[in-house]
Amino acid sequence: MMTAAFILRVSGLGAEDDGKAALLKLRSFQTLSCASPFIWLRLITVMDGFKYIGTLQICVGRMIKESGIFFVLLALIGIGFAQAMYALDASDGHTENGTLVINNMIQGLLGSPDFENAGK
Repeated sequence: MMTAAFILRVSGLGAEDDGKAALLKLRSFQTLSCASPFIWLRLITVMDGFKYIGTLQICVGRMIKESGIFFVLLALIGIGFAQAMYALDASDGHTENGTLVINNMIQGLLGSPDFENAGK
């Protein structure tokens, strides 16, 4: 990725058209931005020898693992609620606009539900 970013940057410097040069420099920056997490991960493994960084790395690793478990459980609960909303909508024999129900649920979760359009 670093080599691709370097090649894009050099080709951007050698481009004769200003628009193409700007586009190549932008692509180089985007490629380098994709490579930056890998660079930071390598830096963390280099800094692992220090006591504070090693402890911090263990704590962050545990937090990420627990966050993953939380989001998996949250997704399962979301699927259960979606199934329940579909069942409530289909209880009268026909289903209506399901995306409106899901949109209202998400808006209610975010704090601004619009129940005026629910009856339409």
